[in-house]
Amino acid sequence: KDLAQAVKWYRKAADQGNAQAQYNLGVFSRDGEGVPKDLAQAAAWWRGWRSSSPSAGAVSSVATSTCSA
Repeated sequence: KDLAQAVKWYRKAADQGNAQAQYNLGVFSRDGEGVPKDLAQAAAWWRGWRSSSPSAGAVSSVATSTCSA
């Protein structure tokens, strides 16, 4: 696995509003995979995911509540 490369491509997609990329970057930030562990950044990515994805629904409130920093 080349997580740094994955993060690079997810970031490009997330910056264009791709909800799945925003969610995945939140997971990477939460877990410290491919990027430094940063719960505040994870929450920021998940907020973007929630606003980009109308189907995020209840899952988004669970995701962001576990990473409130």
